[in-house]
Order: sequence, then C-alpha cells, then structure tokens
Amino acid sequence: MAEGSGEQTNSRQFVRFAFYKVDPSWRRLAGPERQAGKGQFAAIVDEFACRMMVRSYSTVGSRGDADLL
Repeated sequence: MAEGSGEQTNSRQFVRFAFYKVDPSWRRLAGPERQAGKGQFAAIVDEFACRMMVRSYSTVGSRGDADLL
C-alpha cells in the first residue's frame, strides 16, 4: 500500500535480458539489403513495443559473444 493514500499499488516490472548475435552472412550482404533487414527488424520491435517495454543496448566493449542486448 502506498503510504497515506489508502491505495494499493501494483507496479511490478519483470525484466528479461536476451543476447543476440548477428548472422555473419548478413554482414556480407550489399548495403541496400542490409538496410532492408534493419527496417524489417525495427518494424518487428515497434510491433511489440505497444505490448511491452522494449529497450535495446549495445554490447560493444562489454561482451564479445553477442551484438545486441
């Protein structure tokens, strides 16, 4: 219960961290094809952003076996 308000707060946050590695064959694609892939990935992330909080983090310099957190 929140102090003094008489209301019960139900603010829980569940966090899941997932690490992803980009397929090396994607890096060998031509520039326009990579741009199209980035656009598709962004569209999928945006689709889920309305249902849950989505945050991405770079792993540059902190984790060598993954490209995206």
